[in-house]
Amino acid sequence: TPLYIAAQEGHHDCVRTLLLAGADVDHARPSEGATALYIAAQNGHSRCVEEMLAGQVLIDKPMHDGSTPLMIACYMSHVRVVELLLRAGASLHVLDHRNRSALDWAKRRGDALIIALVQEEIAARGAAALRGGGMLDWLGSGRGGNCLPGNCLPGQKGGQAKAAPLSAGKPAGGKPVGSRQG
Repeated sequence: TPLYIAAQEGHHDCVRTLLLAGADVDHARPSEGATALYIAAQNGHSRCVEEMLAGQVLIDKPMHDGSTPLMIACYMSHVRVVELLLRAGASLHVLDHRNRSALDWAKRRGDALIIALVQEEIAARGAAALRGGGMLDWLGSGRGGNCLPGNCLPGQKGGQAKAAPLSAGKPAGGKPVGSRQG
């Protein structure tokens, strides 16, 4: 689709224009299941990711192999994209078809900063749950929808949470994560 191509090439102005014109941000390519958000995350196009997160996007929509935009951004060491996805509430506990989480994907690449970002966010969300946010805050961002497939409450879909607008601000821990540009 035009949106997929614009996201793949990093044309954030085109992404914005297409989204305003009603392009389906959650459309997945039939061959592998990649969405425009996934391909922008894979290629490190943070401004395209920002444009898509500003609207309603299925932030954890997996590819056919179960991998999510956060997982591929972790693996490709795109720090800014990882920060954006975490801030928008991407699930840290969705598993791909090989039972690997975003942290596992980060560890496969071995980028210490990405690993630290993900571990800090896991700890921050766990602390929020201990402060009274509950288990759903720990599983996701507390913004609804994040749960492990097969362990969801009525009305929830595992790995299908809509992203909270970036205006929601900081990650669950209340502080910006990381500092290196991606």
